[in-house]
Amino acid sequence: MWNQDEGYIPRVFFLHPKDDSPLDLAIVGGNPGHADKVELKWNKEIWRQKKNERDAYRNLVQKHWRKFPDAPRSSDHYRPFYEKPLQFLKALNSDETIFASNGILYLEVVFCETKSGSNNISDTVVRCTSEFLKRRKMLDLLSRCKHILCLGFGDSFNPVTELRESNQWKVIGLYHPTPGNVRQPYSFNNYFEDPKRRTKLEPIIVEKLKEFENMQKPYQVEVKVRSDGSPFVRQVSQR
Repeated sequence: MWNQDEGYIPRVFFLHPKDDSPLDLAIVGGNPGHADKVELKWNKEIWRQKKNERDAYRNLVQKHWRKFPDAPRSSDHYRPFYEKPLQFLKALNSDETIFASNGILYLEVVFCETKSGSNNISDTVVRCTSEFLKRRKMLDLLSRCKHILCLGFGDSFNPVTELRESNQWKVIGLYHPTPGNVRQPYSFNNYFEDPKRRTKLEPIIVEKLKEFENMQKPYQVEVKVRSDGSPFVRQVSQR
């Protein structure tokens, strides 16, 4: 759903950096997502200050999904949406470059269809996602990426791997980075040896992703966490 006057916007869609770096990686989130009153307030205020739509949208994305203006880190409105995936990549590449990340495309694969958020993901994938990506030429951009990092299994990984074109891609599914407290089971933080600092991944993740990368062919894998907090990596069958 797009209603800029009420503060509803697609939360993620830009290329970083904006230079001629090769497009190595796509980080794909999932929208729908429920915008709270604070987010809607900031969206409307920043949009009213726009010089043009492109600058306004980029300003919204960068401010909201790195950190709300003036929001303390402990606040419910602190959204490390970009921070954690980038920490994951940095930790993965700490000893050697496994996933290049010179040019990163941030985008969403599913858009809200109703203001109330009543949206069936499976129906949306069938009816909307593929057509939207084709119409916006997103499939062309995704196909140029060496890796696709999906944040959230139901909202992002499943829709992406349902696309017919995905059997030619290297797709890695991760938990969504924003929910979950430190060491909560099934949390993004459990990928790291120290879930607070998030500088070093659990060795099994690095080992297994390196194995898949050395296969030199497309793959679709999930990086998940068992109920005891231990992570594992598994390949899913091509759809």
